Amino acid sequence: MTRKYFAILLIILFSNCAENGNSKPNDILNEKMMINILTDIHLSESKINKKTLSADSISSLLTKQYAYILNKNNVKPNQLQNSIDYYLNHPIEMEAIYNNILVDLSKKEGLLRKQNIKK
Repeated sequence: MTRKYFAILLIILFSNCAENGNSKPNDILNEKMMINILTDIHLSESKINKKTLSADSISSLLTKQYAYILNKNNVKPNQLQNSIDYYLNHPIEMEAIYNNILVDLSKKEGLLRKQNIKK
């Protein structure tokens, strides 16, 4: 009889662990939002780092640009950091996000090249 209760207890315990491991906390940004924000961040970093400025000036510009991107997307800095931490602990999801970022950046690059050819 005690084995039966023990088995039931183990099944309940493992099913709760499995559910907790697969569920995403409420404050974590969804994949689409992460793609949009990280794409904007990478574009901003690339644009700013091309400038010939002091390290302090670059840092200041990046800080302002990050704040603008987060404000534009109505996201708080800690929410983005928690989301990055979450996705770093879920590498398959993070890989999918970055695959989409690469697709977005490639599309934008293609559009810019077309515009430059027309000029």
